[in-house]
Amino acid sequence: MPPRAKKRLPFAERLMQIRKSRGLSQYELADLAGMSQRMVAHYETVVTNPASNTVLQLAKALKVSVDDLMGHNPVKVKDGLNRKLLKKARLLEELTPSDQETVMRMINTLHPRRKKPT
Repeated sequence: MPPRAKKRLPFAERLMQIRKSRGLSQYELADLAGMSQRMVAHYETVVTNPASNTVLQLAKALKVSVDDLMGHNPVKVKDGLNRKLLKKARLLEELTPSDQETVMRMINTLHPRRKKPT
């Protein structure tokens, strides 16, 4: 008997899962995709086969491939990520490389390093 194929998530569930993993609200995704929050909510609850141009808009806004969004490729999604931290991480991308390096040094200073067992 052939191995069972992994079950693909319906589009609506996959869209919501990826959006949440990126730390985005429906309003934020709507803004990035150039549509209303109401449309994002509709795609997350009702639509099973959206129009190709809509999938492309959403994939670009979420920074994933169309195949990822449609469930053809597995997307690693971590549950329980802190949304505030994700939003701050997105803000870091807007800083200059020099400022990004400064922030990274600050984090490294504050975070205790794990010592290797001897």
